[in-house]
Amino acid sequence: MIKRLSEINLSRGAGIAIMIALIILSLLLGCLRSLLPEYLKVKKAFNNGAYGDGFSISADLSKLGESAWNMAALAEQAIGETDNVKKVKQARRALDDAKNIKDKHTAYTALTYASEKLYAEAADDERLSETQAKLIKQCYTDIHSRILTIKGDEYNEMAADYNKKVSGFPARYIGLLVGVREAELFE
Repeated sequence: MIKRLSEINLSRGAGIAIMIALIILSLLLGCLRSLLPEYLKVKKAFNNGAYGDGFSISADLSKLGESAWNMAALAEQAIGETDNVKKVKQARRALDDAKNIKDKHTAYTALTYASEKLYAEAADDERLSETQAKLIKQCYTDIHSRILTIKGDEYNEMAADYNKKVSGFPARYIGLLVGVREAELFE
């Protein structure tokens, strides 16, 4: 015969232990339920933009990589495959191969530095035709436009706000138990 919960005789200690376990479980699940959607929102913002409109760091990195690659190809046609051309191509490949935000930032930094060096080398080279010089300058301008757009992106602000919530009490300790982690900053 099945007994109803009210008919089961539990000692007072067992009842208190069950109540404490249920409170702890509800705290853990509540923390996970409130922080996980925010984490996913921040993570999506890197790829899709803060407003989900596609204007994101990820999209800007892709366009920056294309402009740098085009500048390297134009420079290579005119002045050959110099060390700076090789460094731009290598940095672009590293950006394409980067799997996490930290690696993307490292590749981004290398690519912007290599692009600066290549532009300084190629901009005034006499072997460039007038058209090549204009195209290289346009690529360089596009690169700097992307750099400014990335600097103004709201992703890092969103990630920092989220990280502040995660590191506060009690989320910090509960998060350790349920696996909530901080968002990576693009820096």
